[in-house]
Amino acid sequence: ARANVGAISALRNYATAKPATSEVTSILEDRINGLSSNVDIQETGRVLSIGDGIARVYGLKNCQAEEMVEFSSGVK
Repeated sequence: ARANVGAISALRNYATAKPATSEVTSILEDRINGLSSNVDIQETGRVLSIGDGIARVYGLKNCQAEEMVEFSSGVK
């Protein structure tokens, strides 16, 4: 029975161990460097209204609420 208590204690310590900050930083940097910043999605939609930097647009299936979009004129 005591062996099981020791194993459970060791498992809890392993599960609650925190990685070193440098290790987390390294992992995040590797993932960020692996991302591609080239976006080439083109869709056509209809602008319903514009005001205060907000455009209501219909027909953009790959766009979500509060997402930044760039129009063909270059306006973001």
